[in-house]
Amino acid sequence: MGDTCIEQVELPPDAPKRGEYTITSYDCETQLEDIKRLTGLAEKSQGPMKFDPRVLPWTHGCDKSAKTVQKVRHYVAQRGDDIVGWLLAETRRRFGRTYVYLSEISVTQVEDKVRNIGIGKALHELLLKDAKNDKAHFIYLYPLTEKAGATYTNWGYHTLNELKYPSAQYPGVKHMFLALCAKTKSDKKPIIPSKLLEKLQGASSVEIFTSGHALAKSLGDDDLAARIQSRAGRDDPMLTSRLREALENIAVFGEAGEEGEEGLTDEEKLEMLRELFPAPRAGRRTRRARPQTKKAAKKTCYPGYEVYNFRKNSRGVFYNCLPKKRKTRRRKA
Repeated sequence: MGDTCIEQVELPPDAPKRGEYTITSYDCETQLEDIKRLTGLAEKSQGPMKFDPRVLPWTHGCDKSAKTVQKVRHYVAQRGDDIVGWLLAETRRRFGRTYVYLSEISVTQVEDKVRNIGIGKALHELLLKDAKNDKAHFIYLYPLTEKAGATYTNWGYHTLNELKYPSAQYPGVKHMFLALCAKTKSDKKPIIPSKLLEKLQGASSVEIFTSGHALAKSLGDDDLAARIQSRAGRDDPMLTSRLREALENIAVFGEAGEEGEEGLTDEEKLEMLRELFPAPRAGRRTRRARPQTKKAAKKTCYPGYEVYNFRKNSRGVFYNCLPKKRKTRRRKA
């Protein structure tokens, strides 16, 4: 391949490991059973040393974002029989570049913070070694919070602006990048391809749900489109993040690649969205349309019941039907 990396960036030496834990890399192609076993241990670790319930990397298993993904690896930190850290990453080949997408990383939240110092960085350093062996050009990720972004900055990641890319052309790209390659055989294109940056254009949460709804509609699944639209506007940052990631993967892998890689089929695109917005189970009770006035609501209550706590807002109309208060007369002495 003409754009193979032939000169890698010099990175700082590994940080000294603190605490008693081991870090191991597991390849989905050859160590699937080990990953399944460790997934069970990770679920048990949701006890006194809990992971953030919004970021559970092992739940993704070994599913690839697309058939053309080269590697899916899990990096696991263990302290005895406890799982204390987990990182999930994919090695991809697209747009004439080999690169790594760091999908998720999580470390257990414990009161004794000192015991967990360095676990995330140790997981990342093992990822770096594998990325170099794969001759990856760069690693990229999406920081969910400003605090996470500060951590990644300490690990060597940069925003587009810091890398002196024309960030004005890609104002929505909030991702961070760690360049691993200093020179390629052809050395004509930038290390981070512009076509990838175009696919990573960010959007607000409203725009993300609108895009998901429009995509499902265009692919002929009206029920899925309705389910996506029904969740729009809710304060669910993890769902928003996962929908953004799914839409990015569909954009990156949706069309055939420059080097003959297959693109996603329409059904594969829909499946990526259906995983996030599953259809309700058969036989599930559905809500009837609520009347829009208190007078109409009263007609839906059983005889002897009255409408209480009637309220109407942007989400709909809500009320309760409760028994009427009976007037009792005191007996005269």
